[in-house]
Order: sequence, then structure tokens, then C-alpha cells
Amino acid sequence: MCEELFRSDYCEEAFIAAEWAYKVREAYSEDDFFTFERWVENCINNWAKCDTFCNHAVGSFIEKFPAYVANLKA
Repeated sequence: MCEELFRSDYCEEAFIAAEWAYKVREAYSEDDFFTFERWVENCINNWAKCDTFCNHAVGSFIEKFPAYVANLKA
């Protein structure tokens, strides 16, 4: 569902998707990095979406799996 909302290209729907992704942060697995990477590459196309998604969902992912910092920098 998050991917569909991100792909709609409406900021309001992207904000909902980012919030939903953040709300399930306790259930993140290492495989989620690749989903997040795909969303950033294909759906996150402005600073508002980037800040909303990356500051919360991606930030929480990195807190849980700090070894992925190198992947994030790449």
C-alpha cells in the first residue's frame, strides 16, 4: 500500500505512506533496506517527501541496523 501511495506522486499520499512505514519500525528487517532504496530511487522526487520519509522511517531503520550506513552513503 505504501508503494502505491508513493507512486501516486501526490505529496499528501506520500506523507501517509511515510508515516505508515515509520509506524511499523519495530517490525523492520534488513530486507526492508532494499524496499526503502527502491522508493527513494523511484518515488521520492522532492525535499518534502525525502525529509518526511528519510528522517523518520530510514532513520529508524539505521538505528536498528547501523551496519547499513555504508549502503545509505552509497
